[in-house]
Amino acid sequence: VTLLGAAVSDALESGQVVSGVGGQYNFVAMSHALPDARLVMMLRATHDNKDGLKSSIVWNYGHTTIPRHLRDVVVTEYGVAELRGQPDGEVIRRLIAIADSRFQDELVRQAKAHGKLDAGYQVPERYRHNLPEVLEEKLHPWAEAGLLPDFPFGTDLTPDELKIVRA
Repeated sequence: VTLLGAAVSDALESGQVVSGVGGQYNFVAMSHALPDARLVMMLRATHDNKDGLKSSIVWNYGHTTIPRHLRDVVVTEYGVAELRGQPDGEVIRRLIAIADSRFQDELVRQAKAHGKLDAGYQVPERYRHNLPEVLEEKLHPWAEAGLLPDFPFGTDLTPDELKIVRA
């Protein structure tokens, strides 16, 4: 997701196609056309690849699958950003608030360099601890009590498929 609220899901910045768009765009457009409907896009705040750990929230990307004018709700493991109807500066602040803290300063720097955030903007303290170890520590008591199962609503996966999923 870009800091302006566009989403990319089908290709890398190099143009290499990694998946099809499928019906994603149709669902997004429908969520804006139906009364009281909302679009919720979920993604992990980071991803690891051959170049190392990267933020999944970026300043800009070479192309988009879902344009910024269709931005709505974005969810990461660190929170929910309500974007629909918000001006660019507020969208940026809300997305930085749910980004991994290891990448927040660079995202702020880029937004400021492009005139989208005030020079004095700083990430509020309550969002500066978006880190895997902090999240794990907070969730640990519930995980230990068995209250955070991998598939809380059940699964049709076989025991062999469950082993493959974990790999």
